[in-house]
Formats: sequence, C-alpha cells, structure tokens
Amino acid sequence: MLMFLLSHTMSMAQDPKYTLVYGEEVELKKPIVIAPSDKRPIKTILDEQLKNTDIDYKITAKHILLFKKKPTPATIKTNYQFHGYVMDSKSHESLIGANVYCPLLSTGCTTNAYGYFSIPLPEGEYDVTISYMGYEPEHAKIKLSGNTFKNVMLNESLKLPEVIVESDRPDTGSRSTRMSAMTISPQQIMSTPAILGEADVLKSLQILPGVQQGMSGTNAISVRGGSSDQNLYLLDGVMLYNVNHFLGMASAFMPEATKHIDFYSASFPARYGGRLSSIVDVRTKDGDMQNFHGLFSIGLLSSHLSFEGPIKKERTSFFLSARRSYAGWLMSIMAKQDDDQLKSMDLYFYDINAKLSHKLSNNDRLYLGFYQGRDGFYEEFRSENERYYNGESLTDKSGCDLSLKFGNTLLNARWNHIFSPSVFGNIMVGYNQFKMYINNKNFYNDDFFISNYNSGVNDLTAQIDLDHHTFRNHHIKFGGGYTMHHFKPETQTNRYTESEVSDGATTKTDNKSTSAGEESDGHEFYAYIDDDMNLSDRWQFNAGLRALMFSVPNKTYPAIEPRLSLCHNLGGGLRAKASYSVMHQYAHMLTTSTQLSLPSDLWVPINDKIKPISADQWAVGLTYDRWKGIELQIEAYWKEMHNLIEYRDGAGFSGSSIGWSDKVSSGNGRSYGIELMARKSIGRTTGSVSYTLSKSTRQFSDGSISNGERYPFEFDHRHTFNILAMFKATKSIDLNATWYFATGGYTTISTQQTKYIFPQQNNGGQIFNDANQCGSSELYDVEYYDFGKRNNYKMKPSHCLNLSVDFHKQLKHSERIWNISVMNVYNNKNQDMLYTEIYKDKSGRKFRKMKQFTLMTIVPSASLTYKF
Repeated sequence: MLMFLLSHTMSMAQDPKYTLVYGEEVELKKPIVIAPSDKRPIKTILDEQLKNTDIDYKITAKHILLFKKKPTPATIKTNYQFHGYVMDSKSHESLIGANVYCPLLSTGCTTNAYGYFSIPLPEGEYDVTISYMGYEPEHAKIKLSGNTFKNVMLNESLKLPEVIVESDRPDTGSRSTRMSAMTISPQQIMSTPAILGEADVLKSLQILPGVQQGMSGTNAISVRGGSSDQNLYLLDGVMLYNVNHFLGMASAFMPEATKHIDFYSASFPARYGGRLSSIVDVRTKDGDMQNFHGLFSIGLLSSHLSFEGPIKKERTSFFLSARRSYAGWLMSIMAKQDDDQLKSMDLYFYDINAKLSHKLSNNDRLYLGFYQGRDGFYEEFRSENERYYNGESLTDKSGCDLSLKFGNTLLNARWNHIFSPSVFGNIMVGYNQFKMYINNKNFYNDDFFISNYNSGVNDLTAQIDLDHHTFRNHHIKFGGGYTMHHFKPETQTNRYTESEVSDGATTKTDNKSTSAGEESDGHEFYAYIDDDMNLSDRWQFNAGLRALMFSVPNKTYPAIEPRLSLCHNLGGGLRAKASYSVMHQYAHMLTTSTQLSLPSDLWVPINDKIKPISADQWAVGLTYDRWKGIELQIEAYWKEMHNLIEYRDGAGFSGSSIGWSDKVSSGNGRSYGIELMARKSIGRTTGSVSYTLSKSTRQFSDGSISNGERYPFEFDHRHTFNILAMFKATKSIDLNATWYFATGGYTTISTQQTKYIFPQQNNGGQIFNDANQCGSSELYDVEYYDFGKRNNYKMKPSHCLNLSVDFHKQLKHSERIWNISVMNVYNNKNQDMLYTEIYKDKSGRKFRKMKQFTLMTIVPSASLTYKF
C-alpha cells in the first residue's frame, strides 16, 4: 500500500513526538489536534477525535498508523449481491476477466468466461471500481438495500491505463491463487511475428516458459516434458483433436475470431481434465449487439473475412469468420516445372467460425456455435508410353490420382442462467467430429487399383458448470458432465482389376478387400468442485477435487484428482505460491512423427490391457509486481508421469491401429525444471523475456525400450530462451520481434548396419553374409539397422529471429493495416530432422553420410488488412 507522511507532528509534554502515517484511502475530514497542555493519555485523545468516523488507529514506538475500519459482524445486518455483466460499451461484447473491486472492504472478483460477476456486500453505500486492460476504468457508486443487478459498460481507452485496479481473485496472473497460469490477449497474438504473415494463437504460446517448440515454423509444442497429444485444446468449451493446418504451419484458431485465451501448465482448475500437460482454453467472440463491422485480410498464405452485427439490437447478434489458403496454385506451378507428368495439384485449408447470441432476459442468454476446419490435398499424374507389339504401335496410358481430406466439425449450444444473484450457471451440449479420408487411384490402360482409407473420432458432450458467490471469502465452482467418445481408428478398402490374356481373349477379374481397426466407445463421467478461499489478508488457498470414471468394453477406470494451490502475500508486491495437481488421460495418438502434425495420426482409447496415463505435478514459485506494468516470476516444478506408452524397440506405427496395444509398452516419465519470466505490459515498449532450465526423461523397466535404462525425451531441450518485444514507434507504426534459442533435442539414429544376402530360392532359410557362399546368381539382400538406445543422438542448438512491422492508416470509414514480416531473419538452418544418404568414394566403396533437413529458412511475407 502506498503510504504518505503527515507534514506535522504532535507534541505532548509527557511523551516524545509521534508521526502520523496513513494510506491514501484514509480521508481526514478535519485535522487531529492535540494541545501541548492536554495531559490525557494519547489513546483517550485519539478515541475522542476519531469518534463517529470510519477511521481506526494503531500506536507504535514513533508512529500512529491510521487506517479504515472494516465492518464487524455486529455492524453487518444483511448481505446482498451486487451482480451483473461487464461489457464493451460499443459492441456490448462481454469482457472476460474484468476486475470488479470494492476498496472499502478490500474485496472483489473477476468476471467469468461469460462476463458475469457477483460480489456479496453488506447493506450500505460503496464505491466500486471496474477495470479491464485497454479500457477506461469505471467508478460506480452503489447503494445496496437489496440484491442489485447492473450491466457495466467500459469505454475502450486510446492509451493503455497506467494502473489497473485488480481484484483479489483473478484466475490467472501474479495476483491469482494459481501459478503456471497465463492469459493471452488477441492483441499479443496479432503482434507476434508469424510465418507468411499468418498470426497464430499457438505460436504466441511458444514464447512462454516451459513450452518447447517443435520443428521451425510449426505449431508443435511440448509443455513441461509432455508429448504433443497431452495438451487439451478447447474451443468454447468443446475439445478439438486436431488443431493444425498445413503440417502445423497454422492452427485452427483464427485470431480475429478469438476473444480470450487461458493457458495452464500446472495448478489446473478442477473443471478441466483429460490431458496431462497443459490446457489451452480459447473463447470466441459473441458478436456486436449494436453495430455492423468486419475485417478483410489478404496475405501470401490465406485470406480472411469476418463480419458481425446485431440481428436485433440489444437482443440478438451474430458473428461470422472465414479464411481459406491458396498456396496450392503456387506449389502447382513450381512442381509442374520439375515434373511434366503432373497435370494438376492443389493444397489448401479453410476455417469457418459462426456464432449466434440471444439475450432472453437479464437472467438468460443463449449461444449457438459452429466451427469447421478442413485440409485438402490433390494431385493428378498422367503419362503415355508408346510400344510395339507384333509390329503394331500401341500406346499405354497410366496415371495416379491422390486425394486427401481431413479436419474438424464442431457444434455447441449453451444456456447461461442466473439461478439467483449468487449462483450463475452454464449448461452446454456439444458435438465434435474429426475425420480423415484418403483416396488413391492408379490405373494402367484398363486395369486400375483404388484404395480408400478413412478414420475419425466423434464426441458427444453434455455438461453443467455453476459459480457460487454467496460468501465474500469463498468463490465456489462446481459441476459435472458426460462425454461419449466413438473411436474409428481406420478402415481401408481396396478395389483392383486383373487382366489375363488367353487364346487372344482378355479376361478381367474384379477384386475387393477390406481391413479395419477395431471401433470402440468410451464413456467418460466426471464431477468437480473448486473453492477459491481468502484465509486472511495475506493467505489465499484454492482446493479442488475432480472425480471421474472412464468406461471401455470389459473395463472401467475410476480416478480421483486433487488440485491444490496456495498463495502467500509477503508484502511489497511479492507473493509465494505452491501447487499440486493430479491429471489422467484416456486417449492416445498413434503417430509416425512427434515433430509434425500428420493426417495419418490416429487417436485410440485405452482398453482392458492399457491403463490410463497419469501425472503428479508439484510446483513452487515467487511473483513480484510492485512496479507498474512489470511482472517478474520464478517457478520450479517436478512432474512424475505413469503408464506412458511407447512403441517397443523394433515396432512402430505404419498408419494402422490393428494390434497397436500388443506393440507398445508402459513406462514412466519424469520432468523437472526452473522457469523465469519478466513481462512488461504498459508503455510504448512491451513484451517478455523468459528462460527455462529443464530435463525430461523416460524409463520402461520391462526392458522393451533402451534395455530398461532411463533415456532422454526427444523434447528435452536443456536450456530455452525466448524474447518478445513490441514497440509503438508512432501512432501508426508498430515494430515487433521474437527471438528464441534452445539447446538441441534428441533423436534416434542407427549405430550399426548389417546386410544379409539371400538366394532367390533358399528353402532352408539359411542366411549368408557373403554372396560367394550362396552359389546363386540370383540374389537379393536385406539391410538391418541397429538403433541402439532410444534417442541416442543430441541435435544441434536451434535459434531464430523473427521481425514484423505494422503500418496503420485511418481512412474515412475503415482502417488499413499493412504487415511486413521476415521469419528467420539471419537464415539460420536449424537441424529439424536428420537422415542418411549413400555416397561412393573414389574406389567405389559405399558409405553413408548424415544429412540434416531444415523446414524453414528465411521467409519474407506481406499482408493487407481492412477493418470496416
């Protein structure tokens, strides 16, 4: 608390001099006067002069401390609820995480995911401050003689405010009870340089401590030693299985459709579950209730269009956003120059976000949401070859058509209801489908081979979430839900013809075969309760419990997940925090690459042979935010993971889930580290600097991987350093930069090669190491590779500098923004992947040489955006 010293002192004949010290919340209606001749005890004098005021005091050796009295139970007759919504004054869009604070009682809250707040206050008159980053604070005078509902409208600020009055219960940030929790603003997403000018939600997460990047330019992330399938992605409360486009170059979350993003890597709220490592909760815009406006953007990778407005003012609004890529035409031109048999090719992705919002009354609101995202690839090859048969010229025609499509479809319906001023409810039903389809057709003259391959996951979800605000020192959240998962790993159908010529006649035979992975259903039930408590002025405690049950054929797995967080205010802006979380996961992704998002990735559930994976995570830390707009934090964590699954040595995933549980082993993982971060959020220059020191390992004690020895996880980057800098050069020019450095991760390379030579007919199954031993002129050889231990090669460090500049121009009815970006400015060739090639020396002896693959070199780009 900022303190002031009174300019005069009080003199007493029998006592030394005292200095009055009081805070800015203390208002002295008249000065305290003590005559030198007054011989009464100082306590008697102060009691007399402060009688009938709201000021109390404390006497120390040299000071008299004045402070405002807090209401005592005897003076509190009735508690009432001050509740309502905090919204943008122009669009009436609800503001998530806005602060509502009552200075007199030093209490407050933040708005929930739907912009609703509720504070229990005693009967009386109060000054309440409502604030939100980027908006002018609102100071409201309220008189409570009953439950009072109020919609608070905040005006967007032309400049960032110097002080944000925060409540004592934000969900994320330094003042939150929780740790390892961060809120990402849409403004930060748009300011983070991105490949081909495509601003992206997941790339903005890669600069946070504890988050490791995958291949350069992609969205792949590993959080505190977890694999990429251990991250839970939610879009308006519904889970998405696949969040990547274009091999991870872009994500499914469009920045212009995004309103709020919460990210958790520990201290998980009890309402979340189903993944081990992180939660990414993305909320989309509801739509402007007052005015029509939109956005159009065109870049090198894709174009964007969004539009929103009222269907009926103050009652119903809509929001629509879409984008489509068109990089395929450029790739087609380039590919045709290298291959004259390529007739056509296309590579694309698109996203559509739509939402309808309807206000039935102050107590009831309805929302309908839709999302669809698709990736597609198509290529067509044709060739003709002339040959002679019995002196006659014949032309053989052949070709290949390949079509690939995959993506998500999501639907949700939500009903917000205020059951009472102290109880807010959200009831939601949602549907999510991920589907992948591959069609491959090859033909030679009249013969053909057609292969169809498809896989997918369908989820149907129902849940209820309740917020309870009756008690000023308790914020209770509870609820439950059910999800039915239907896993369809893969179905492959092959059709082909065989032609046979006999006595000058051609006979065709049609053939068909089908193979399929085992479809299965999983039934997930859960219930939770979470209480955020103020134990005293300095101690906050959050206790949560999640009970769940996952049922598959022949087996049911129950679990209990405690979630505990403790925060102690040490004073002067310094807080100490600690947390403990337990998480379980019931679905796994089978993949050929953990670095890239591939359409062949398959999701499969646990079964009666494979137990759920789980994690226990402990974390401690310190945060410091005494300086305006500057936040410092340090955290240490230790995470133990159990029942992790990996393919055994010698086994692997080849696009089929058949018998997958017989090819994997269960083991344990361990990850621990220290994370440091400094963040500045106010002023012309903003940004963050972070450093992570971490180690992550795996161990499979049954000896099926690395002989049972502990080995490093492939995302085990020992040192990671990230910088984000955003500079407001002028009113119309923004400069942005990111730079990261990470020591190398790990990969597996062969340590020994053996060649076995077989005669074409070797009935005895004998293996020869030398061709002369076979005595056959028709030989074939098979090469075997010994990879030794898992992840036995440490790759080189990677680093990259990205720059962007935005030029803003205010037009008569719109705003124009030019963005120019350069990724990997100094063209560092990061070691994204390793492979080997065969070379010959001068003597003709063959040898293998290791080569590296770099996914992204220097990439300049530009985009143009109009806001209207």
